[in-house]
Amino acid sequence: MLSHLAIEFKLTLTALIGFAAWLADTSPDIKGWEESTLKGLLILAVISIGKLFLDAQKNHKAEIQATWEAHKKDVEIREAKLHQCIGDNTKCLAELTSLTKEQTEYFKAVTRNVVNEKLTGGKPLLP
Repeated sequence: MLSHLAIEFKLTLTALIGFAAWLADTSPDIKGWEESTLKGLLILAVISIGKLFLDAQKNHKAEIQATWEAHKKDVEIREAKLHQCIGDNTKCLAELTSLTKEQTEYFKAVTRNVVNEKLTGGKPLLP
């Protein structure tokens, strides 16, 4: 049994020495570490830029929505004023039309009386 443990011990020791040799072989390779670090930094930079772009887009959409709401409110106010103005204009035109009809009837009556007086040759009847 001791020989079985000795073989496992020798295999474990050999594996640790191989791992240490592999680690020592890759550690002085600065170019590999430098390249990996640079790639990592570039990936982080791309992710950061993407996040900033999405945040800016979200803020821009919020600004557009706020501008649209303000424009919509302004349009509703102007539309209410327009409807009020049209209503007032309609009332004034109806009043003007009734006054015009009244004046037309008056001038028709006056013209009729003047024509009758001239035709009959009589003097006007004054009260």
